[in-house]
Amino acid sequence: MKIEIKLFAGLTCKNADLPSAGQNEFVIDAHVGITVKEVHEILKLGPIPLVTVVNGIVEKKDFEISGPARVGIFPPIAGGIERGPQAQVISSLMLLIMSDTTCCALP
Repeated sequence: MKIEIKLFAGLTCKNADLPSAGQNEFVIDAHVGITVKEVHEILKLGPIPLVTVVNGIVEKKDFEISGPARVGIFPPIAGGIERGPQAQVISSLMLLIMSDTTCCALP
């Protein structure tokens, strides 16, 4: 399964074993059901808290990605949110940012 990844605000893939090392926009192949936490681990993004948007929705680390997806990963944003009205606003803004189609369109 293809996952389109966009890392924001200076984040880059830290896994030297991946062709995407040092990049902030790329596609990875992953198994169906990979969790957000596993994506973070594969990319070796470190122990910092991250906001992850999967197909336009802010998701927690235990969320399983079940099909091809667009994933945006952001470093901490002032305050910190999980779900609710604030998460919806942030999610909408992040989706707008991610709607730029200059990166790797999924088939």
